[in-house]
Amino acid sequence: MSYDTVSGGKGGVPAWKGAGIVYDRAWMILEHLRKNGYGAGRHPIYKEMKRVEEDMAAMITALEQGHEITVRNAVQRNIRFLTAQQLAATSR
Repeated sequence: MSYDTVSGGKGGVPAWKGAGIVYDRAWMILEHLRKNGYGAGRHPIYKEMKRVEEDMAAMITALEQGHEITVRNAVQRNIRFLTAQQLAATSR
């Protein structure tokens, strides 16, 4: 899966506790960034944009492989991209 064709869903959610919530939030973050022009190598000049893009690429890989700690950390670092409504919709 490439960054530009992110299509999240519940299909590959691992069994660890809270995975559904974390995965939902991760896919929402990725969708928000994709809609707002982020993508691999699009902003090589701006350090913060480049860091976010690298973090998103790492998150996609972690989502595909089910790495709990990597996904949780990436969501925590980028939670600012979610709205209050999205957070409420994905809370317990």
